[in-house]
Formats: sequence, structure tokens, C-alpha cells
Amino acid sequence: DEALATINAAIEAAPDNLLLTRTRGLLYARMEKINESIADLEVVRDGAPGNLEARIQLASMYNAAEEYAKAIDEYNMALDVAAARGVAYPGRADARLHLGQQAEAKADYETDTGRPDEQYTGVLNNRAWLLATSPNEELRDGQRAIELATKACELEEYKKAHILSTLAAAYAETGDFETAIEWSTKAVEVAKTEQPALEEPLKKELAQYQEGKPWREDLPGAVGGGTPNGG
Repeated sequence: DEALATINAAIEAAPDNLLLTRTRGLLYARMEKINESIADLEVVRDGAPGNLEARIQLASMYNAAEEYAKAIDEYNMALDVAAARGVAYPGRADARLHLGQQAEAKADYETDTGRPDEQYTGVLNNRAWLLATSPNEELRDGQRAIELATKACELEEYKKAHILSTLAAAYAETGDFETAIEWSTKAVEVAKTEQPALEEPLKKELAQYQEGKPWREDLPGAVGGGTPNGG
């Protein structure tokens, strides 16, 4: 709050300073004030369309606001610049995944960007969810999904319900329903205290595995248990 007061005062004194506006937009993002962040970053984009970093940050905020088509537009622009590809490809993949464009999302996730994606739980989780739950058999790869989801769980110390859910879905895809049930049960337990909004959806996934059925994502729509966590 003190930082926001300071930056507001600076902007009042220099309203045309786009660096200050961008700084406030990033501060709003840290404060999870997504709409305010978007408003500032749009001002920066319109005033300095060549500011690549600001446009990528704006795309990320569009993803957070579930404005996926707008996010894709910004990422498409960024992909014209080689230095941005390490961020733009995974970001565009997330947006495409939410729009049900799974084949396109998979291609983006698998593009070699030179960025160590194994450090980013959001990318790991979403890739694993796609590979485990896609209704398109050609896109699924249960074993690879297990590898990616396990790494994401390790990075989050097995404390994120939706990532545990992804790991469960990956095991179910390979036919190992016993292990899927174990991780799905753990996901429900964690959700009760850490992510209560996910408890009921995760119980539905658990029931599916108890019936010996893998989870399949409905298209188009949200990513389900594998919803991005911004990691």
C-alpha cells in the first residue's frame, strides 16, 4: 500500500511517464488487482508499442483475467522477437489450452525455447494435464504426464491440490488406478484447507478413478483440475 501511494504520487507529478505507469501496473499485478494492472499496461502498450516486456506482461494479465484471445494476440506479436520466445510460447500455450485448442497448445509447449521450463510449475502442470486428459488420443502420453506432474509436485513440495490432481490424472491415463486414487485422495485432503473451491471438483475426479475410468477434459472450456497456478 505504501508503494502504491508513492507511485501514485509520482504519476500525478509526471502523468506521461510510461515507466511509472508500467511500474504501477506490475505493482497491481503483485497485489492481484488484475483489472487495474491491465488498464495500466494497456496504456503502456498503446503509448510504446515496441515495449516488448510490457506487452508480454500484459498478455500474462490477460491470461489471469481469462481473456485468452487477447492474450494470444499479444503473444503472437512477441513471437516475432526471438528473445521473447521463451516466455511467449508457454504463455500462448496456456491461453490456447483454456480455449480448447489442445493440439496447438501442445505444439507451443513442446517448442524448444531455450528456457528451462522444468523450473516453472505452471508450465509443467498444464502440459501434464493436457497429456493426461485430452479427449484426443493422439495428444495423450500418460508416462510423460507422470514425469512432468511429478516434477511440478516436487517443486511445490506436494502442497498444491490442483497439481496433485494432475498427477492422479496422469497415473489414471496409464491405467494405474490404485496410484491415481492415492494421489486424488491426497488432492482432496489438501484442497479442504488450501484450495477449498477445488474440493468438490476433485471429489468428482476421485469418483471417476474409483470406477476405473480416466479423466477426460471437456472442450472447449477451463482446464479443470490442471488449472494454471501461475508458477
